[in-house]
Amino acid sequence: MSNIVPFRPQIRPVLAPPTMSSREIAELVEKRHDNVKRTIETLVERGVFEFPQIEEIPTATKPTTVYHLDKRSSFIVVAQLSPEFTARVVDRWQELEEEKKAGTLALPDFTNPAEAARAWADQVEAVQLLEREQQENRALLAAQAPTVEAHKILAATPGSLSLTEAAKCLGAAPRKFTDWLRRSGWIYRSRGRSERWVPHADKVTAGLMEDVPRSVGPSLGGFVTAQARVTAKGITKLAERLAKQRGKSA
Repeated sequence: MSNIVPFRPQIRPVLAPPTMSSREIAELVEKRHDNVKRTIETLVERGVFEFPQIEEIPTATKPTTVYHLDKRSSFIVVAQLSPEFTARVVDRWQELEEEKKAGTLALPDFTNPAEAARAWADQVEAVQLLEREQQENRALLAAQAPTVEAHKILAATPGSLSLTEAAKCLGAAPRKFTDWLRRSGWIYRSRGRSERWVPHADKVTAGLMEDVPRSVGPSLGGFVTAQARVTAKGITKLAERLAKQRGKSA
């Protein structure tokens, strides 16, 4: 009689990473579920993350859809909706991850071919999902790196830009940009012989703006005036504020 024992592959299942539903997010941030789903769809259209898993849930009237998001995507959605509720989402993710960790103790019956096949498929799917998330994170960091580095270089660069030049640098319409600076407390209109834009003292003290003297030609009276200009540090600060403002309006 042969003593050869048939080889049985040792499959160690890797359960799929936990997800958070759009309904859970709506409850955590105290928003309507349809508003949360609309935000998710907008972010997908903008290419911020891939379309999440969809589940159709039957109701008394008509079926409703629920999205299931990974950890990174859920944080992005909450940041768009209600950043003040981020702590709730962090706590909920800790619960989900603890539940998933506890669930790994329940192993499938590997003597059952169907369960073994399902466990193998779950393992492959989980590994693929993890690799995809890692690739997305690396791509996100790579995309942000040039901008972050550019801001660092720009902030350390001496010199300044006129309001019109600053508007062009930030991709804004000069008149709207100037009015936005006025409403944001960066500049005000002077009165007197030469009506002009003047930077607020706190912005000059912070190194965000400067008031540069300049001479006016003889045809205009030949007197010395000054020009409000945005420093490199100010450009960086304004770029951050504009990005946040555009993100909220998206």
